[in-house]
Amino acid sequence: MPTIHRAPSGLPRLCDSGFQSNTPFDCFTLQQLAGDLLDDATEDDLIATAFHRNTLTNNEGGTNDEEYRNVAIVDRVNTTMAVWMGTTMACAQCHSHKYDPISQQDYFGSSRSSTTRGR
Repeated sequence: MPTIHRAPSGLPRLCDSGFQSNTPFDCFTLQQLAGDLLDDATEDDLIATAFHRNTLTNNEGGTNDEEYRNVAIVDRVNTTMAVWMGTTMACAQCHSHKYDPISQQDYFGSSRSSTTRGR
């Protein structure tokens, strides 16, 4: 399993190399969010996705695996929206607001893309 290496700039390695090589934003986003799902994934693709997949885990006896899987999904949704959309939507995890553009239904709709299980 690859590890996350930091570049001299302090960014995770692929983020830095993406900026240095002027990677198009759509390619950069694909590598960051789904690099491990690419058919011809390189080590850099796997490392890029590791940041996004690096969520809380708990392997203690008596823990509920499904609960921690859901915690990881919520973390990915909140991180993805904060980074790529520039907005927070954690509030919509629990309820909808009358004047908030993101409803609870939208929140859980966006979590569907994070529920895929590893290969």
